Amino acid sequence: MAHAKAEIAERGLVSTVTESYYAMVSAMRKYANAQQSQQEAEHFLDITRKQERGGEVAHSDSVKAEIQFVQRQRDTSESQLGLDKARIGLAVLLFPDFRQDFTVVDDLDTPRPLPVFTAIQALAGEKSPDIRAAQAAVEQQRWEIKSSRAALLPTLSADYFFGINANQFALHNPEGYRNIGSVVQAQLNIPSGPGARRAAASNNRNCASSRPRTISASPIASSSPTSTRSTWRRLPPIRKSLPCAIPWTFPPRASS
Repeated sequence: MAHAKAEIAERGLVSTVTESYYAMVSAMRKYANAQQSQQEAEHFLDITRKQERGGEVAHSDSVKAEIQFVQRQRDTSESQLGLDKARIGLAVLLFPDFRQDFTVVDDLDTPRPLPVFTAIQALAGEKSPDIRAAQAAVEQQRWEIKSSRAALLPTLSADYFFGINANQFALHNPEGYRNIGSVVQAQLNIPSGPGARRAAASNNRNCASSRPRTISASPIASSSPTSTRSTWRRLPPIRKSLPCAIPWTFPPRASS
């Protein structure tokens, strides 16, 4: 933040010096034009007075020429004052004291070749914080568009689970069923429409936010085969009541 503020202050100083420089150049031009106008008014006054002495013009024409000459003198004085003011303003920015023994070069009429547009665009992207922020926003929107397009593609995911789900730490329970098992779960999502995509996204958020549910297999394994089969038939309604897909496998009987 401090570096950015220092950069902004430096740019402001450069802009102020440049503005004061060309303000002095403009004041010099105005002073030169005022001097030229004063010389022309003086020359016109001299011609009018000579014509008045020769009887060619009336005295009122000489008075008008004299008034015009006085106005041009006033314009020259104001231009001189503006030039001195611009010189002092530039001297305050350039020198520690109010020295005025310097001149500026009038380069307003000097044509300068402009760089190509790509170079200007690259320079603006490197130097302008506002353009850098705008470019970052455009890049962010571009990636959001790519993410939205990727949501229209099918997704495939696979999960593998291995472990023990029993009340005792053993390979087999007393009835001979295995306590250790594994399961592989694969899921393929194919978006078919906006409603399906919203439902799938909502379902995925619900599955991700819900706590894992574990059902112990030991009560099933500890009962008789007939009761085990009847209990297993009662499980589908329970599976349908769960919001997320949970793999269900019947524990195989250990081989003798």
